[in-house]
Amino acid sequence: MLAKQQTVSGAILNVATYAQARPEIGRMFNHRSFSVALQVLLRLRERLGPDPDLVNDMATCYWQLGDQKKALELMTSIATSLKTNPLAWRKLASMWLSFGDRDAVRKCAMKCLKYDPNDLQALTMLDRVKPFKRGAKEIVALRKRAETGRMTNDEFAEAYNLLAKIEERAGDLDQAMMLFERSKEFGEQELDARKLEEIVTRQKETFQGARPELAQDEGPNIVFVVGLPRTGTTLLESVLVCHEKVQTLGESNALQRCLDGFCHSKQLQKSWDWVDAIGPEDINAVRAEYLRRFNLTDETAGSTMLLDKTPMNLLNCGFASVIFPKAKFVYMSRNPLDVGLSNMKTNFSAPLPFTRDWASMAVAVRATLNSALDYEEKLGAAFRWQSYEGLVTAHEANIRRVLEFLDLEWDERCLHPEQRSDAVTTASMEQVREKVNTKGLGKWTRYEAQLEPFIEALGGRAWLDEWTTLDRSRQEGVEPPRQTG
Repeated sequence: MLAKQQTVSGAILNVATYAQARPEIGRMFNHRSFSVALQVLLRLRERLGPDPDLVNDMATCYWQLGDQKKALELMTSIATSLKTNPLAWRKLASMWLSFGDRDAVRKCAMKCLKYDPNDLQALTMLDRVKPFKRGAKEIVALRKRAETGRMTNDEFAEAYNLLAKIEERAGDLDQAMMLFERSKEFGEQELDARKLEEIVTRQKETFQGARPELAQDEGPNIVFVVGLPRTGTTLLESVLVCHEKVQTLGESNALQRCLDGFCHSKQLQKSWDWVDAIGPEDINAVRAEYLRRFNLTDETAGSTMLLDKTPMNLLNCGFASVIFPKAKFVYMSRNPLDVGLSNMKTNFSAPLPFTRDWASMAVAVRATLNSALDYEEKLGAAFRWQSYEGLVTAHEANIRRVLEFLDLEWDERCLHPEQRSDAVTTASMEQVREKVNTKGLGKWTRYEAQLEPFIEALGGRAWLDEWTTLDRSRQEGVEPPRQTG
């Protein structure tokens, strides 16, 4: 694919305008070939000059390739030169939000709204740094827009999510929950519960553990931080990335895309059919493809520990353990009610079907728990169950244990993840800018009445008690009875 795109890119260097080249650049973006796209863009800029769309796409490349400061510099130049372009100001506000600069977010979001008062993303970002009250004119206008029905599904999802947060701050939790649930109706697809449960069932039946005997070489050191979204995966990433020997790959679909590509190449029809189909040459090819997506090779990865922080890679830990024989896995475990509530309250940028409703959320919680328990047994010393409660209540002790698990020496900087200097683009981007704290524990208690459907779907309070016993036993290092179902 890479060679093909390099050939295609040569054909677009003589275009008369950037608009003619942009569709091909978009295809490169879809295949995450940002390095190739950037080389094309740099040459096009020499010929065509600083076209705003061209420079904007250059900023996207630099951002995706990890040079966020260069991306920020380019977007600042675009926004200030175009002045009245709301999209440029919105993108710049989003970048500043990733860096945690609240004042810059406020200024850029207000600039965007000055030129486009209906820009919902800018309105949401402004609310995150300067919360609106119920009677604010912007919110009154938003309610009227939602009532007219003249918005896209994405806009409805954004609008209802913002209105829900405003009701939450005002203390009307029934109204807030109704709006959060309404938001999900527009923003998420339906979950195929049977398919998710079948994937975990086949995992338990088919996967028997890592297979280092298949690997011709062990590849780089890599740790996969997994679990459901909103379980503390970004917090742990921020802790680890402060270590001088850890390089984060962020959150991506690289592992899933590699698995899908392999299954397609072998014409495999069902999940886990790859177990019997994969061989040594396949492992090397898939590993190279995975690393290529991050502009890396086995050699350039060097002695650094790579960190892939993609929560739902949990379901692909078996595949990862075969591709990367030295891989380690940290499963983040957090109170299911806090996890469910946080997922319901979050308007994700990419679809997460299991967050659409409480029944789907319960299926996901139970299925991923069973997946984690199976991997814990089969991956053995390569798998660590990390309690979120333990991480925030006994911070230093837990960080020391994680570093020991990863064969990393102690680094004092890991105690201060709030000092992380790079951009954070996940839903937890604001929380990780704070010192480690316990504010994320027990948030569900405020919504206890509204969470009754979720509690029942999980299996009632007895099931939750069993989960608590399980999680706390992991904090103490005691092997509890297995929980299934």
